[in-house]
Amino acid sequence: MYRFKFAAESAEFEQIARLNYRVFVEETPRFAANPERRLVDPHHDENVYAICLHEREVVGVAALRSQPPGFLAAGSDDLDAQLPPHRSICDLRLLAITPEHRQR
Repeated sequence: MYRFKFAAESAEFEQIARLNYRVFVEETPRFAANPERRLVDPHHDENVYAICLHEREVVGVAALRSQPPGFLAAGSDDLDAQLPPHRSICDLRLLAITPEHRQR
């Protein structure tokens, strides 16, 4: 019923922008509305998107970014020195799931 993968197709990225708009503008107004009804993350070019598909529809998304989250990097002179060897931080951003597919 559900399939998980990393977004790779232009249609998937378009659906991500529309899902983010639906969740982060219409449902939980954290960003301003726009006539295109699309929300593209400011770090889009640095993100990898893990998506959940129901048939060919993107019904869930999480943006992953390998750059340290700003609030962590700002609080440390050398964040990498505080991590265990061979480890790095991944910023998980913009978790969005369509209301119809939550709690499944």
